[in-house]
Amino acid sequence: MHFQLFKINKLSGKFFYILSARDISIQSNDQASYWSWSKVSDSRFLESAELITTDRLEVNGRIQTGVLSPNTRYGAYLIVKVSKHAYGLDLVPAEVCMKSSNGRTVKNKVYLCCLDEKKQQMKRLLYGNREERMAMTVGMVGADHEKRREPKGRDDGWMEIELGEFETREGEDDEVNMSLTEVKGYQLKGGIVIDGIEVRPKSLN
Repeated sequence: MHFQLFKINKLSGKFFYILSARDISIQSNDQASYWSWSKVSDSRFLESAELITTDRLEVNGRIQTGVLSPNTRYGAYLIVKVSKHAYGLDLVPAEVCMKSSNGRTVKNKVYLCCLDEKKQQMKRLLYGNREERMAMTVGMVGADHEKRREPKGRDDGWMEIELGEFETREGEDDEVNMSLTEVKGYQLKGGIVIDGIEVRPKSLN
C-alpha cells in the first residue's frame, strides 16, 4: 500500500505533502540485490528503501500544484539517512532537477552525504588522487571553488537533500517533476536510506 502525508501549517494555513518512498520512482527498487525495503524505527511510513549497491542512482517524484496552496513558493526535499556502512556516496555529486509542465527546468548539484574529514584523509591514503581523477571524468573540474551542497539535518532525526523549488499560481494545476540522479561516477555506492520526498512552503524553512 502506498502512502502520502498531507498536513496544514497551523500558523500560515499553508499545505504541504510528504510522498513516501513507495510513492516515488526509484530505479530497480523491486530488485532485492539493489534495494532493501523495511520499517525504519523513526520513519513516518511503513517502509523505507535502503540502497544495497548500484552504480546508477535515479530517484523521481511528481506532484500536482493544484493540491498545494496557491501563490506560494515551495521547496522539494528528499528525506534520507546515511548508514554507518555507506560507501561511494561522496565521490561525485548527484544532479537534482525540478521540471514544471510549463517548461521551466532548474538543475543543480548536491552531494549525497556530508563531508567526513577523517574519512577523506583515509581515502587519500588508500586511493591517492582517485577522487580528483573521477571529478575530471564527470566534468567537475573547478568544483572545489564552488560551495559544496550537502544534506541538512532535520528535527525528526533524518537528513534532507533539496531538489529545488517552484511557485504555485491561483487557478493553475501544473505537474512538477522532481529528480535526483547520480549516474556519471560509475562507482558502486550503497547505504543511503530513502524515506520519501517532502514538498513544503519555503517560508516554513
